[in-house]
Amino acid sequence: MLEVPAESKQKYFIMEKGKLHKVDDRIKNSVEFKRHNLLADPFETQCDLIICRNVLIYFTEQAKDQTYYNFSRA
Repeated sequence: MLEVPAESKQKYFIMEKGKLHKVDDRIKNSVEFKRHNLLADPFETQCDLIICRNVLIYFTEQAKDQTYYNFSRA
């Protein structure tokens, strides 16, 4: 949060208990969580953010490259 501009903090986050930043409910209500096979399923389009944690470490370099390409087009 140190590098997030003050204007963005005010627009997208709520300050709680002094220093805790919470995502504004307007943003939370527009979030969709989905299970997705990164190597087989077709990718969504017009995504604002893709979070992929602790997955790519198990992929071959070729599979990583393909996944990165798919992310860039999503």
